[in-house]
Amino acid sequence: MDRPDDILVFTLGCCGALAPEVVRLYRLRSHPPKGGFSPFYYLISVVYALLGGVVALVLPAVTLHAALYAGITTSVVISAAARNTKQTPGPSADSSGRSPPSRKRRTFSELLRTHANGIFPQAGYDS
Repeated sequence: MDRPDDILVFTLGCCGALAPEVVRLYRLRSHPPKGGFSPFYYLISVVYALLGGVVALVLPAVTLHAALYAGITTSVVISAAARNTKQTPGPSADSSGRSPPSRKRRTFSELLRTHANGIFPQAGYDS
């Protein structure tokens, strides 16, 4: 099976990124915000959708399901990546003078593949 076209992967990633927001808006249907939504809300929604498309391309999504999944999990991936990249104070020696073991940093694509639970191919493999 060939990898789907990049435009289709990007589009599905964008749609997937907006899916949680559609569910949230559906829940608000009986109590919509007064005055509607601000232009900033729409701008951020467009940027977020585009980010979902980029995430689907970066992984790379080899199936249509994987592209949609990449978009849906964009917020989780961004949150996890932000937690992994926060700077922590340098290692401090304990009372014995030894430094704590260093934690191996994962790349963004490794983090995405790990989170996706094997849906996406490992680096170096072509599907």
